[in-house]
Amino acid sequence: MMPQKEIMKRAFTLIELLVVIAIIAILAAILFPVFAQAKEAAKKTSSVSTFKQLATSTLIYSSDSDDLFPLAFSWDGTNWRWNFTTSCPNGWRADGVRDIEPRRSQDGLHWSNSLMPYIKNQDMYAQTGLPVDDNWYTGAVTPGMRPTNVGLSMNGLLHQWSGTAVELPSQVPMFSGMTGKHSVRGRALTNPAMNCAAMGATCNAANNAGTTPGGFGFVWFWDANISAYSYGEGMIFANTDSSTKFRRVKMSTDAANPTRDYYSNPFVWGNAAGVPSSRWGCNFGRGYFEDCVFSPNKTQ
Repeated sequence: MMPQKEIMKRAFTLIELLVVIAIIAILAAILFPVFAQAKEAAKKTSSVSTFKQLATSTLIYSSDSDDLFPLAFSWDGTNWRWNFTTSCPNGWRADGVRDIEPRRSQDGLHWSNSLMPYIKNQDMYAQTGLPVDDNWYTGAVTPGMRPTNVGLSMNGLLHQWSGTAVELPSQVPMFSGMTGKHSVRGRALTNPAMNCAAMGATCNAANNAGTTPGGFGFVWFWDANISAYSYGEGMIFANTDSSTKFRRVKMSTDAANPTRDYYSNPFVWGNAAGVPSSRWGCNFGRGYFEDCVFSPNKTQ
């Protein structure tokens, strides 16, 4: 039998235990942020892949539609609903308005619904890992339908725009994370949008910018207190040639010293969390939008 003194020599002392615990704590402090960054990178990679697939599907749609991009807005029979969100999928709200004609046919023109036959998967509109806001409608859902979680938006300046008319297709966004760091349940929007009020069917950036006083505007939609940073300090952009990448869009936090790279960063300034306070518009050149991130005819 082993003597009691021998046994006591093999036990850990309090100091040794504290040292081991301290080492474990230090390793955890080092490794946990690395794991978190790896998880965030995996989510970002997944979303980049989804954006790429969506952009490719959109180009197939365009080839079937006389080289035109999907319509950025729904249609009320007289004007474009440029300042509305649109049900996605079409008619999921059993409210007696958006689930019946003529509204369903009108909303079917919106990019979020017109692309469905090409993507065949409504989950492609959500960005991986982003929280979902259910702040639009809590009523009945049409049987057999499921509201889509939408975490991206179409570039509204491409409304009724021809793909061959884009001068720098590898630099002009077709889709982006311009919904901010969340997905929205059952509603899709276009951001930035164009104020098509009183323009009727002719509204597009090429024909109308600056030619109808008071009838045209470059409009932003953004939910309050939502960060623009989908992942890290940036968001994903899928361009009109289907090239897709994560782009850093960190904004200045000083209104007096704004962000100046308006060809690649849509935000002027905001807070440290990435909630924008101001966004760059587009100057008019050659009769329509020219020098901004989303312009289809910029020549940088």
